[in-house]
Amino acid sequence: MEAQGQIPSREASSRVPQFEGGNRMESSAAKQQPSAGDRMITAEQKYLRAELEQRRERLHTAVLARR
Repeated sequence: MEAQGQIPSREASSRVPQFEGGNRMESSAAKQQPSAGDRMITAEQKYLRAELEQRRERLHTAVLARR
């Protein structure tokens, strides 16, 4: 039992168990993020880029045909 007048230790006074670091969850912020030049491209972005390229090609063909 604690002696009167002494402040209990943090571990003794805390209701939350204290861990030694082995049980910590890794946060998403701690994971390595892709750099600006090495971004992950989603399937939707790939589709939209392909559609945009096809539209550019059709527009270019139409412009050349009108000349």
